[in-house]
Amino acid sequence: MGSESVELVRRVYIAWQEGDLDELLLLVDREVAWSPALRFLEGERPAVGHQGLRRWFRRIRITYRSLRAVPETFEDHGPRVLVLGRLIGASRLEEGDLDVRVSWVWTVRAGRVVEMKAFLEERSAREELASGR
Repeated sequence: MGSESVELVRRVYIAWQEGDLDELLLLVDREVAWSPALRFLEGERPAVGHQGLRRWFRRIRITYRSLRAVPETFEDHGPRVLVLGRLIGASRLEEGDLDVRVSWVWTVRAGRVVEMKAFLEERSAREELASGR
């Protein structure tokens, strides 16, 4: 299942980079929990389900002229995938542009992403993997 998980997560990134939310939603569970690095947009809670994900991406389009997740490495952990990369964005607000290192932990079940958690520190993402949560 591991390599299938990595391939599924790669497809999610492609859909995200192409701005194809409909394709992305086909790859995630209807009750997906999406905890982005930019949690301030949703408070501290994850976006939940397809409706929550649509709302999150709508807010991103309002806040950023562009926001790209740029995966650099994929690590296969069976039903979980650790992705190390960058989040690069051009803000519409006064805060300026964004270019930060991000570590994403993806959980796959039954051929769909059921959870995504993003971390600004790789160590935190690895702790998440080790905890088995």
